[in-house]
Amino acid sequence: MRTALAFLTMLLVPVASPPVLAKPFGLAMGERPPALSLRRDNGDGTIVLRDVPIPYPGLASYFARYDPDAGLCSVAGATARFDGDPTGAQARAYFERLASLLTNLYGPAHHYEVDLAGPGRAGTSILQWSAELARGERFYYSFWSAGSGARMRDDVASIAVSIGAGPEAAPFVLVQFDFANYAACDEGQKALRSSGL
Repeated sequence: MRTALAFLTMLLVPVASPPVLAKPFGLAMGERPPALSLRRDNGDGTIVLRDVPIPYPGLASYFARYDPDAGLCSVAGATARFDGDPTGAQARAYFERLASLLTNLYGPAHHYEVDLAGPGRAGTSILQWSAELARGERFYYSFWSAGSGARMRDDVASIAVSIGAGPEAAPFVLVQFDFANYAACDEGQKALRSSGL
């Protein structure tokens, strides 16, 4: 009887969920190696990460902005290309799921869908959606910051989610978290470029 009562109590007593911390992919502002598992340093303040402590489903590669003095100032994850998605439907579905999750965690975002070539132009087709991204004629992204009314916390200053496409017109989704020390990384890179070395 005690065992049955204990089991029923476990089912009925709500378990508090752990607080969600703004440590994107398990990384925090200012972190340095070995916390950052480097695959390649591009030499321009950006690095390609081998892996992250907490990967997000569907993201295939991770990148960061890093400065020796400021540490980690930005981290991003990208999906693999959505091959065979000329309409961008698969990429947009992934984007919408990710944007919905971020809105639930952080609050409202500003969403932008920009068609630089203009709607209704001759020859435009939904089949060209991804190709227009690749040509820089279309932009599709959402941006969270204090200015959008989002509840930023734990040193995250802004979040951007976008859909891009390479020259082959296969779309991909990118999510980027910029920390409050992002300006310090920019200053560090400016100082390196102007040092004359």
